Amino acid sequence: MSNYSSSNYQPENPNSSWYKVYNMIDPNSSVLDIGCSSGNFGEALIKNKNCTVDGIELDQKDAAEAQKKLRKVYNMNIETGSLDDMKEKYDYIYLGDVIEHLLNPSQALIRIKGLLKNNGKILFSIPNMAHVSLRLMLLKGDFEYGETGLLDNTHLHFYTLREIERVFQEAGYSISLLDSNEATYPPELIADQLKELGIHKTPKLEKLLNSDEARVFQYVGTAVMGSTHKISRKQYSPDPQGTISLWYQGHLQARDRELEVLRNQLDEQAKIIENQAGVLSNDAELARRIRIRRYLKFYILNKARALKQYWQHKV
Repeated sequence: MSNYSSSNYQPENPNSSWYKVYNMIDPNSSVLDIGCSSGNFGEALIKNKNCTVDGIELDQKDAAEAQKKLRKVYNMNIETGSLDDMKEKYDYIYLGDVIEHLLNPSQALIRIKGLLKNNGKILFSIPNMAHVSLRLMLLKGDFEYGETGLLDNTHLHFYTLREIERVFQEAGYSISLLDSNEATYPPELIADQLKELGIHKTPKLEKLLNSDEARVFQYVGTAVMGSTHKISRKQYSPDPQGTISLWYQGHLQARDRELEVLRNQLDEQAKIIENQAGVLSNDAELARRIRIRRYLKFYILNKARALKQYWQHKV
């Protein structure tokens, strides 16, 4: 059995993806549950909403269990299995925590278009890579996989809201309804973890860690065929060496500007000192001349006094 076969539908929990998806489905609808596990969700739709539910499940034991609860279950990989035997078109196709497990999710979404009615909807729930728990984990330098959860070790891709929108757009769909379930970290817990890292919680950092996207654990919603606007990949996917090079380039340019300012200031100081030196040199020359004049005056006066005494004695 898979790690998800023990999951049970939780109609009493409004913060669960199953609750939200369940309430997006109209009674008496036809539903294809891709990744149906042991069939619990589809069973609830059949019993409570009189829906017709088929399933697709990769795990053989889960598929066998789901077959007891749903109308029909196909034991196959949605990306590689043949869809030729699936003739029915559905009001809803549900991919609950499935897209992140697919090798090429956009291509898989294109493959199942033929199973969806013209006005049908894709239902999805997808974990959010931008949740605060992962932001804090990465601040610690960790990226630890688990058996389930945001870092399920079978996840092949990781998603933020923009990346979810891009995948659907690339496959020719538009998201028509977006909801989410949240796992909000108490401010005290965030403060404690930041303190362990030696990081001071500034207002800007607090806003970042408490943003709407940081609180979302899973995005839940519907998508319909037809792309209303194009969403391209952002061009800032992590490039550590490029980021470091750009930072050093900007840093060195800033230091060059600072050095240029200092050089200009030193040049100004040198001119001032040169002018002051010139003034001091002139003052020194003047003082020297004054000293010479005083010496000559003293010398002449002494000679005159000596001559006067000599002539007085002679007479």
